[in-house]
Amino acid sequence: MKLIKALCTLALICTTFVFTAQDKTGFTKDQVINDYIAKNYEFMDGLSEDGIYYLSRTASFGEVIHYFINDFCVSSCIIPNDEETLDKFITEYNSKYTLVDENSWSINAKPGSNGASRVSILTEDNGGYFISFFKEE
Repeated sequence: MKLIKALCTLALICTTFVFTAQDKTGFTKDQVINDYIAKNYEFMDGLSEDGIYYLSRTASFGEVIHYFINDFCVSSCIIPNDEETLDKFITEYNSKYTLVDENSWSINAKPGSNGASRVSILTEDNGGYFISFFKEE
C-alpha cells in the first residue's frame, strides 16, 4: 500500500512538472541547454528550413521544440501524442494561466526570463494540432 501511494505521488509530481516546464520563451539558449543537461534530457539542435536555431526533445507526452533568435527563445512548440494529452495540457493551462480566448492563455513573466508570453492551441488543415508558446509584444 505504501508503494502504491509513493508511486501515485511520484506520478502526480512528474505530471505537474511535465505540463509546466515547457514555457522557455524569454530564456537564453544557454539557459535552456543547461536546464536540459541538468535534467538529463537528450536533445537535438540544428537550424530550421528558415535558418532559425532550435532545440528539440522527445518526451513521453510528445515532441517539444524551442526556437531562438539572437540567442533568446522566441517560441516553443509542443506536439502532443494524442487528444487525451492535449486535454491534460488544456486543463493545466486553465488552472495556471489567464484565459485570453477559447484557445489562448497569457503567462506572466517567469523569474530569469525576458518577459511575458502567450500559449495557444493551433490546429492544422489536416486535423493535427500543436501548442505554441510565444513572446507577447
